[in-house]
Amino acid sequence: MVSAEDGGFVLVIKGEHKGKIGYFDDDEPNCKCFKEDREYTDDEYYEIEENCKCIGNAVVYFGTPFLSEPFCIPYDHLDLADVEHFETRKFIKENPELAESLGMCVP
Repeated sequence: MVSAEDGGFVLVIKGEHKGKIGYFDDDEPNCKCFKEDREYTDDEYYEIEENCKCIGNAVVYFGTPFLSEPFCIPYDHLDLADVEHFETRKFIKENPELAESLGMCVP
């Protein structure tokens, strides 16, 4: 499971986005609930914050971090992703003979 102190690539293990790899940026309520191009009064801010489903969830980007749409996903739906592991498995799958000659584990 991922915690608020973590960051980087994550694997979604439950829910609507199960199986996707994304980039966990932070846990700030900066997704769809708050608009960057607008200033809020204290009352507006606290009202949104009170009703925001993003608080206590991870802000995750699928695609280009910070440029793609952010999604708020509960921490218990995420696990840290070993991106090197995925790249290695992809290489082995695409180049089994070369991988074997290099002494890499071939499934």
